[in-house]
Amino acid sequence: MKTNSIYTLVIFAIAILSSCTSPMEPEDLNGYWEIESVTLQDGSKKSFTVNPVVDFIELENKNGTRTKVKPQFDGTFVSNGATEKFTIEASNALILTYTTPYDTWEETVLSLSENKMTVKNKDKKIYTYKRFIPFSQKNK
Repeated sequence: MKTNSIYTLVIFAIAILSSCTSPMEPEDLNGYWEIESVTLQDGSKKSFTVNPVVDFIELENKNGTRTKVKPQFDGTFVSNGATEKFTIEASNALILTYTTPYDTWEETVLSLSENKMTVKNKDKKIYTYKRFIPFSQKNK
């Protein structure tokens, strides 16, 4: 009898915890993102305090682009011409499949919110991004 109670309690706890996690919304990918840190497979971590280049992501339906841009002090951005196209597959995870004339690769979005994103690549590096705040708005 005690085993059944414990089993029921565990199932109930799992149900509660899984219902508390909000699903990732692919639309939250849209916008400007800067790398905050990279965690390597061995657990070592490199933090970035200044980013001369940020990623601009645009998503429409299941197709998107990621463009490297340089933020300017006047609030504008200059593209370096490097744009990568991707498709998105949303099942249990968000999987971004990039295709260029030179290569095809996948990245898995581990977490995504309005202001934070964590992505794992094929080399098992985990990139943590934060929403980019333009220079003109940083001290407001």
